[in-house]
This record gives sequence, structure tokens and C-alpha cells, in this order.
Amino acid sequence: MANAPFRDIRLFTVLYIDETQIQHSSVGKGRLPTRDVYIGCASNLLASCGRHGVRVEILTNQPAYVNAHLVRLGAPEIAIGVAFSRDVPKGIPFYAAHFKLDAIRQLASGAFGSHVGLIDNDVVMLNLPAADLATWDDDRLFVYDISGTVLEEYGADRVRSDLRRVARAELRSTHWYGGEFIAGSCGAFKSLSERIERLWPTYKALTGELHHVGDEMIVSAALNSLLDEDAIHLIDVGDGRHRWISRWFSTRSRFRQMPLSHHLGSSMLHLPADKRFIAAAVARPFEPDPFILQYRRHVQRKLLLRKLVNAIGLIRGERPRQVPRLS
Repeated sequence: MANAPFRDIRLFTVLYIDETQIQHSSVGKGRLPTRDVYIGCASNLLASCGRHGVRVEILTNQPAYVNAHLVRLGAPEIAIGVAFSRDVPKGIPFYAAHFKLDAIRQLASGAFGSHVGLIDNDVVMLNLPAADLATWDDDRLFVYDISGTVLEEYGADRVRSDLRRVARAELRSTHWYGGEFIAGSCGAFKSLSERIERLWPTYKALTGELHHVGDEMIVSAALNSLLDEDAIHLIDVGDGRHRWISRWFSTRSRFRQMPLSHHLGSSMLHLPADKRFIAAAVARPFEPDPFILQYRRHVQRKLLLRKLVNAIGLIRGERPRQVPRLS
């Protein structure tokens, strides 16, 4: 497979801004306002993808503000204003992430091209993924299966039960898909979007009872229900064959992770616990090696503190969590 076709995919990242709904944000504390952290991350995403000739556009509810901030960061004015109309309940976890469901609906329309994808803005592209657009049929989506970590963290029985409740079906397939990347033809997005809309009222009614609330919950339920009906074919781009994307947390967790050195073998790296680092590391042109070196130094300090917190917890009789490793 040649790498060049990946440049023909029209990629989008969603940046929904509502400063009143950030109480469950994974941004952490700092001087930079939350919305500017996300814009900084998006700027780095644009730079890292642009290094490989891949164009990423921003779908947002505040295009003027986002474009003005991008210009200050030396990035192109690439934010597109779109209508987000979903009735997302106020105050729920990952409030803004739910508007990715509206983006899925818009990509399904065909108005944004025939080969499209969504990518989170706290991702950096290290290498160009290999893609063969001849395989992008209307029944195929390229997704990131993270079932292993989610089932370990929350328990297989609970995750599978919640997926079945949202899907309103005794699902045979109970995979969990990460929200950081999904791509395919607009026809495949249409199948997914239609199923999401069918499940939305049920999901919304269950948000106070589920182990996780966010776009991943309903998207995973929708994809599994389509799988059970043989209505869609899913390609895991996080597996050993593709290695398009990897997610790595620099925080303590209730699941085991491969070390950072393993994840650096993927084309794209998702760092959800380090948004402020990414936003502060904006550089043009983006160069992977200096970024990785800076990130290793940043994480090394964090991991020392995480180990200390674990040690203190042991003294208090608490169950230790997993501390990630660099190598």
C-alpha cells in the first residue's frame, strides 16, 4: 500500500467552545484558558499533519475566535463555522465531545467529500499512515479498537451490559472504540450517523447510569449493533498491521499500558492527559524528534510524582494504580 493516498482523505477536528461546560474537561489547571488550550492543540495537529502534506480542517461553533487565535499562533485560518444542534444535557461529562456526533452527521451528508475522517485535536502525526482508498467502500469504517484497556478498567461485564442497554439489543459484538480517530467513505458515515440518531434518546436517558458518558459510548454501541447486522465492516487501525494511531496516558490508571516507546511506533500519537503540554509546544515547522524529546522530559517529571503518589497510597492502605513507563 502506498502512503500518498492518505493525503487525499479530508480530515476534520471538532472544536466546540462553551466556557460554561468545562467542569469535566481533561485539560487540567493552568493559566491558559481552556478554549485556548484546545486551539493550541489543534494548531499543533495542523502543523504535524501539514509536515506530511495532510490537511486538517476545524469544525467549530466559534470560527472567528478560533481563526484569530490560529493566526496568532502562526497557523492558517482553517476553522469552518458549522451548526451544532444536538440537545446535549448540560453538566454531563465530556459535554463538548458529544458534538462530534453532529460532525459525524455532517460528514455523512457528502458535503465535505467522499473520503473523510474525524481526528481529535490532542493528536500529533509522527509519520504518514499507509492507506489504500480503493478499499474505502460504503460499508467500511476505519476505527481504533481500545477494548482491552476499557474492559480492564471498568470490568467486562459492566462495559458489555452498558453497550447492550444503549444499543437496546443483546449484542454479540461488544467492542469499545476510541473517539480520537474514525474515517471512511461518506456512505459509511451515513450508516453510523443514522444508527446514532436512533440510539440517541436511549443514551440520553441513561447518562446518569452508565460507566462512561461521552461520544465513545454511543458510537461504540452503534458500531456494535451494525456489526451484529453485518451492515458494516470495521478495520482496526490501531492493530499491528496498520498502526495508524495509539493512545497513551501519562497518568496513573486502572489498566495496563505498553510503554511510550511502543506507542511511538504508530503514525499518530494521542496524548489525552497532556493537552497543556501540546498547546505549549506549538512549533512551525513541526519536527517529531524534538517534540518527542521534549515530551519525554515532561513526562519523566510527571511519572516521578505518580510513583510518589502510589507510595503514599500504599502507606494509607489504598490499592496502587498502574504507573506508565517510558520504555
